[in-house]
Amino acid sequence: VGGMLCYGNGSIESLVPTVSSDRSFFMSLRHPTASAPPGLDSAGYVSLPDTSTDKEGILHVYTITQAKRQLAPELASLQANAQRLDWTAPVQRHWLCRSRTGDTKDGQETIDEDNVTGGSYGSIICDLNFPGFTPFRIVRSKANSSLSAVLFRSSLGIGISVDAVCFALFENGKLLEKRDARDLCFLGENALVLGQDGTIMYLLTKKTNEHGTYFEEGPPFRPLLGFGNRQDYVDCRRILCVTSGKETGLVVVGTKVTDNQVCLVAGNLSEVNADDMSGWTRLIPNLQDNAVMWLKSGEEVLSMTELPRYDEEGRRCIAVATQNRVMLLSSSMIARSEMSIKLSSTSLASIGSHTVAFCSSDFKIRYLCCLDGKFSQGIIATLPNPRYGHAPYHLMAIRPDRLLYFQYHSGLRMVEQGENPNCFLFPNAITRPAMLLEPMVSNALCEADNPTESTILLRAVIERFGRKVGSFPHGDDEGIGINGTGLTPQVLDVLSAYGHRHPANWLLTGSARFDRMANSKVLPPWMPVSDKSAGCLNADAHLHVIANGDQYFSEYVKSPDMNMASTLPRPSDPSAIHCRELAKKAMAKGDVAGALKLLDLTGSQAAESAMLQLILASQVDPFTEDGTPALKALSGFGEEGFGSKTYNSA
Repeated sequence: VGGMLCYGNGSIESLVPTVSSDRSFFMSLRHPTASAPPGLDSAGYVSLPDTSTDKEGILHVYTITQAKRQLAPELASLQANAQRLDWTAPVQRHWLCRSRTGDTKDGQETIDEDNVTGGSYGSIICDLNFPGFTPFRIVRSKANSSLSAVLFRSSLGIGISVDAVCFALFENGKLLEKRDARDLCFLGENALVLGQDGTIMYLLTKKTNEHGTYFEEGPPFRPLLGFGNRQDYVDCRRILCVTSGKETGLVVVGTKVTDNQVCLVAGNLSEVNADDMSGWTRLIPNLQDNAVMWLKSGEEVLSMTELPRYDEEGRRCIAVATQNRVMLLSSSMIARSEMSIKLSSTSLASIGSHTVAFCSSDFKIRYLCCLDGKFSQGIIATLPNPRYGHAPYHLMAIRPDRLLYFQYHSGLRMVEQGENPNCFLFPNAITRPAMLLEPMVSNALCEADNPTESTILLRAVIERFGRKVGSFPHGDDEGIGINGTGLTPQVLDVLSAYGHRHPANWLLTGSARFDRMANSKVLPPWMPVSDKSAGCLNADAHLHVIANGDQYFSEYVKSPDMNMASTLPRPSDPSAIHCRELAKKAMAKGDVAGALKLLDLTGSQAAESAMLQLILASQVDPFTEDGTPALKALSGFGEEGFGSKTYNSA
């Protein structure tokens, strides 16, 4: 809302007013204003939610608080004070800006040139000079990237509403039209407009004549159907256009007037002809016939976006953010996953068809997916913590190898007499490397309804975002992955939990079917051995992980009979203790050979006794009796001998 600088006791202090984060009204006022951020699809390629080309960048609003230094009008007639200059009252000026992600490569770089040749760069489009109104949201046409609409709310004052009250249509920075309305969405180059009071919805059809471009207003219709009586009336407040192949649908956000409870209603999908828009009324949702989700008491929808589908037959998923949580909704308006979190901005960026990324108020970029339990969420990056504990970070875009976010959305300018008031310093978006293997793998596992497609997608994701042994830079549209960068313990845990042990073993060792003689490089070197164990396919892989970094020990593990003898770890060494625990698990599974290999490195007398009994237990006739129960019983043998007392006395 604002801030103050105070000087006292020899220091300058900053005062930033704060309000309750549970109040959706105040939450909507402090969030930055920008268009939908580009994200990734399920295969890891760039997905553009509201544009047809990446060259159009991301639209956002930058606000300048400006004061001019000029001759005071009341003193202009006095000869003695003719040279006195005073500062005018500060005013806020809102500028519509465009930031690009910097994907375009330039083979030549001119020395001492001001143009940016790498990274993100921005430009100013136009001045949003609408007195009494403040930019609220930005909506763009996917069919025509140069066509956009800026929605405004009333400035602070009596009767301010949390909803938009008007919008302005722009094409290539030129103002086309300004209308009073609550919300709008684009159907091609035509705009579907929700009236200012939420009771009507009409279509603005784009036309051209000798004077230029204009919009023709169509007949009004009710924005929501299916009210049984006046007590069930729902006030329509927001609309979102969703697509499925050639079909289009509407998602409506409304509030029940009797108890102020908010709901989301998803209408039926229908094919709308771009040349003949007369059938758009089939998109109007019905409260009784269509899928409805009621939010908790006091919750308000701050942002919502449709995630890109993996294929034409894939499930549609909608990401919704309120002041208290982020949710992933199915096409039937059922919450498939949710996270209780406070957001620093309303930006929701897709990472596939079932995963969304966002900025939380604790200065982290997080993700939410449709997996179960602890695997449904994670952290992508941690952003710098500002000095005074407040920064409205806004996620601008996600690329396979980096992410862009904007930190500064407003500035202060003191214009001296004779200076151009339209010149100011404009900050660029910040670019940071991103390790996206974890959210991309989680998203690929969400396609489990089709195991074949999930396996193909998982293989493609791991190849593009997984380990890369070479130190040279990664390729275009690929994750970083150098020396195992991006491989986290949760990646190995989630792959093992969902039965994908071979991909986990490949990420760890570079081999999908691991044997003892494998000449692999275990990555990453900084991950603890206990975390790497989740991705090991068998006992041989466990031994390679434990011996990683010791040349002679690694050669001994590959072939104990042929290579030079190596100094084995002492019984009190953590690696020996880890081998003991792994051997117990191998015995419980009936893996005789694996248990013997692991016990061989334990080095205690109890382990040697267990190896002897293990060999005897394995002599049970395999054709007549299963020896697994005996091995399970043996896995608990000599707990006291396996305990720490043996290692302490060794």
